[in-house]
Amino acid sequence: MPTPKVYRRPDSRWWWISRTAVEPDGTSRRLLFSGKALGLSVEAHTRDEAQRAVDSRYRIAPAPTGIPGTIGWLRDEALASGARRGTTAPTFKELRNALNHLAAAFGETTALDSLDRRTPRAMQNRIVTGGGSPSTANKVCRHIRAAFNWLIDDGLATSNPFTRFHPLPSASHGPSHLDIASLRRFLDVVDSCPSEPLRRMVRLSLYTGLRRCELLDLPRDAIDLAQRRILVANIKRRDRRRRWLPVIDEVAAHLAWFVERTGCDFPLRICCADHYSRQVKALLRAAGVPESLHLHSLRHTFVTHALAQGIPAWRIKDALDHSSITVTEGYAHTMPEAVNIRYGFEET
Repeated sequence: MPTPKVYRRPDSRWWWISRTAVEPDGTSRRLLFSGKALGLSVEAHTRDEAQRAVDSRYRIAPAPTGIPGTIGWLRDEALASGARRGTTAPTFKELRNALNHLAAAFGETTALDSLDRRTPRAMQNRIVTGGGSPSTANKVCRHIRAAFNWLIDDGLATSNPFTRFHPLPSASHGPSHLDIASLRRFLDVVDSCPSEPLRRMVRLSLYTGLRRCELLDLPRDAIDLAQRRILVANIKRRDRRRRWLPVIDEVAAHLAWFVERTGCDFPLRICCADHYSRQVKALLRAAGVPESLHLHSLRHTFVTHALAQGIPAWRIKDALDHSSITVTEGYAHTMPEAVNIRYGFEET
């Protein structure tokens, strides 16, 4: 597939990306989309910087090289389609892993026509017997279903064997949030950490409830310290809309420290997302909390404590970019003790 090019429009503050897609019949068509999803603004990036960012982002999708109609071909086409759609990096990684699971289970040269309605259950059983959790098996099937749907939308496939797969019930192996006692032990460990950027980043994760990529990829121009708010991109939505979130004084102080310590466009990017998750996991283990807790448990803790304070669920839903109130309620857990953490919402 030809290398994408960037160019500037006089009426836009974003660099625009031009790609050429080659259809199965040999014809080509031009695809245009804004670099807003990648944060490539004209004011902050030169043409060369934008071109390097685009090359780094879209060259991870290999050109289709498999035999048409096989699982290997499905993987290549789906990855290329995901890159054209501007899929976020975490979602793209999960999609690639799911398709690799499918190829490992049935073979890259297996014809797609041989897959039927029994295939999802066989896929789930293979993952669970291999040591994976039921939630992982369900997530893999959902990504494979999305890959088939993309091929159907592009006119490359006519049926989807994963359309009506039955999710496996997820078993709870431990708590998903930090109670008051565990939270105090965890914060004591965090305060003793020698890395000041990590200490401040963990506090931000706990007091804002934001996803790791939403924090690490927070642009400098999205931090409004004067009005105590930040502008966060909705990384889970295709419309790429952004939302303003109020922050408390302690969060604003941490943000000001990151803004002042560096002059880069992303002052909170202290490391990659996976390395940040591993660091938080190490701190949780040092605090002696249950092994089931991890970085995303801080988001569960945020929701649980905020609801215990009487904050309306719909406000938390909007703040955390959940798709529905049901998702927000799924993050809430029983918290009988008094809560002393404030999150900056207005009292109602």
